[in-house]
Amino acid sequence: MNILFITEFYPKSYDLDTHGGIETRTFYITQGLAKKHTISVIAALERGKPDVQKVGNVQIYRVGLSRTYSRLGNIFPRVTFLVAAIIKGFRLKFDLVEGTGFFSWLPAYILGGIKSKKRVMFVADLISEYAYGLSSFQLHILKSFERIILHQKWDAVLCISQTVKKKLTSNTSKALPIYVIYCGTFLKHATYKKNKSWKICAIARLVPYKRIQDILIAISILKLKKIFVSCEIIGDGESKDILIALARSLGIEDKITFHGYIHKYSGVMNVLRRCNILCLPSVVEGFGIVTIEALSYGIPVVLADISVNHEITHNRGVIFHKSADPSSLANSLLELIGNKVLYRKLQKQGHKISQEYDWKKIIFQTEKMYENLCTY
Repeated sequence: MNILFITEFYPKSYDLDTHGGIETRTFYITQGLAKKHTISVIAALERGKPDVQKVGNVQIYRVGLSRTYSRLGNIFPRVTFLVAAIIKGFRLKFDLVEGTGFFSWLPAYILGGIKSKKRVMFVADLISEYAYGLSSFQLHILKSFERIILHQKWDAVLCISQTVKKKLTSNTSKALPIYVIYCGTFLKHATYKKNKSWKICAIARLVPYKRIQDILIAISILKLKKIFVSCEIIGDGESKDILIALARSLGIEDKITFHGYIHKYSGVMNVLRRCNILCLPSVVEGFGIVTIEALSYGIPVVLADISVNHEITHNRGVIFHKSADPSSLANSLLELIGNKVLYRKLQKQGHKISQEYDWKKIIFQTEKMYENLCTY
């Protein structure tokens, strides 16, 4: 098969300089499929990345105005990406096109229609879930666009969890051909080290809905109980300065390390391996790749009480039952820290669960789905 992926951002090397789960998933899927199929990727032109390159067997074209990564804004560069992606895609040969993410759906839909090829819409979550920081007018425009594009004729709509599928079916009256294929991890060897000190890892964009502030407040609550916990925070975003100031005001700045954006995947994993617990208090997740990464190392997770966390962990983690409540989070951390039997049990259960999310299986599932689409 010749498959074209249109995605806003794509790494420039196997170092995996990604900004989030969608990019990670797209990188592993394209690299895996490229072992047997011809894979092309159209992405936005980012500063510091070549406009044309090959990573492994994947041919990458970066188009539109040069820009830096941003979650919000960059409206004009994003518009130029949409237009340039259509122009570039028109010159390429493909049997199937996947629009990977919100700003890739329109060019994928148009190109598939022009060339009478199969069209796949990849959905990580609904725009209303993660578009924090936009004005009500901007959000209305984006939600209207999303609603319109969801009502178009797609050969498949691919979701990363049953939770996202339920959101889609409840937000559209159209019977969509929805499929669920999870994200994953490459299986790792769990070490089950003994805990001489307690260190939490948080891997997330530093944006309001990730609720990293709840970790800081929870650590300060534990400090008052004479339980001293440190935290390694990986990620960048508009909330970083606010979080640094909060740690200082709580008197825990010596317990918090802000790593910022780590460009290499191996660097992120090195930090994670040094920690005893992964904490993800985010109230918005379509899947949560970092959760599976932690479980694959045998690192227990403490997660917010949202549907997808129950789904992907099979309830084999500690779920604090009042999301966006630092006191509830502190109690859940205390439960795990104070119960060695529970901790050891979750280490073993988590590592076993992670084996269900092997990227090799997920690449195979995606390949078979796309082959089936292209046979009729």
